[in-house]
Amino acid sequence: MEWYFILLIVVGIIVLIFCIFVLPFLLYTLKIAKKVYFKFLVREPKEKWGRECSDTSNIEQVTMYESGIKWSLDKNFIDVSITSEGFRLVGKYLDNNSSTCVIIIPGRTESLLYSYYFSIPYYNHGTNVLVIDNRSHGESEGYFDTIGVDEYKDIQAWAKLLKNKFNNKKIILHGICIGAATAVFACAKQDEDLINCIVADGLFTNFYDIFKNHMIADHHPVFPVCKEVMYYLKKYTKADIYKECPLNYLSSINIPILFLYSDEDKFVLDDMKKRVFTACKSNNKERNDFKKGAHSHIRINQPEEYDKTIDCFLTNHDL
Repeated sequence: MEWYFILLIVVGIIVLIFCIFVLPFLLYTLKIAKKVYFKFLVREPKEKWGRECSDTSNIEQVTMYESGIKWSLDKNFIDVSITSEGFRLVGKYLDNNSSTCVIIIPGRTESLLYSYYFSIPYYNHGTNVLVIDNRSHGESEGYFDTIGVDEYKDIQAWAKLLKNKFNNKKIILHGICIGAATAVFACAKQDEDLINCIVADGLFTNFYDIFKNHMIADHHPVFPVCKEVMYYLKKYTKADIYKECPLNYLSSINIPILFLYSDEDKFVLDDMKKRVFTACKSNNKERNDFKKGAHSHIRINQPEEYDKTIDCFLTNHDL
């Protein structure tokens, strides 16, 4: 009976330590994580993630935003809208006398005004252009950001509009960061041949990995807050970002896909880039690593090379 007594004491000590030290710590960090979750992934208040520049303190961000808008001013973009899963979503469409159209899918916090900047190489290539306010962004309806887990359905709906109403025969998706993940989901989960090509700027393995690196770069606590943020994401939206992640769907991609990365990206690190490219089973995949540019800021640092890379890729695949 002595060993039972010893075991009982050990278990009691462990429970006591947990209750005195671990439990209060977890309860404290859960409160922090909830605040972080609502700050980064929930559109509250309603005015959040509007069409203004997302970071006026970043010179490159402001330049991209303003130069894209300036470029668009003499273009004949028309207003378009769809309803997807009960949300009214808005965009702007530019007819460039082509039967191919690109959908620019911006990252978190960005609107269609930001997407004009990434439309330029496609317009110069000769394709039609659709820029959109993602769900819960800009003038589109929505409350939660699910990192593409739900938003991919919106992209499929936009693609159907482009084909059925505007008679586009081929659809290209250009996604930036989370937009790139959304593009992968939209392609891998399509029930018909909607998407013909993907250009993925800064695609990550899964959201936890890139979110963790984001927190590290900004000198914020990682453990256990990042894991707890993922818990809240699943609690409020049912999005399981460990299961629903680009890495798990890239094997289903069988269309041309171009991966664009920067050596200076602090969020998508070299190991992540390698894992993403290896996971993709498309016979027509390419990867271009640029020397300069923070995450999502490749083009602003080498626009000619960025645009030429896209132009050559599209030309090589008759797009």
